[in-house]
Amino acid sequence: MDTIKPIFKDISNPALLKSCLGEKTQNTNESLNSLIWNFCSKNTNSSKQIAHIACNLACISYNSGEKGILNVLKELELDTGEQQVKDSLLRDKERIKLAERCCQKATLEARKAKK
Repeated sequence: MDTIKPIFKDISNPALLKSCLGEKTQNTNESLNSLIWNFCSKNTNSSKQIAHIACNLACISYNSGEKGILNVLKELELDTGEQQVKDSLLRDKERIKLAERCCQKATLEARKAKK
């Protein structure tokens, strides 16, 4: 108990909790983890090879978006339908738009805080 109390005090500090308010609590590692689990479910057993493939696909998706996944499919000589390409490009646009909005919001809040 003596070991846990100081840690609990630190993580329940009002200043720390205030910084966690809003939508800015997920760091990039957590975001990548989320992508990995989208490709490889925690609820079903998977082989080491499937987990490895899921990690690779998540990294490609994280760095290059849906377009990167389309490039992998192309390299594997798998056919991608026209609708799949359109949907992938649309998801990439939406992802970028959301990231830009979040950056603008964070920048605006930082400017307000400086005043």
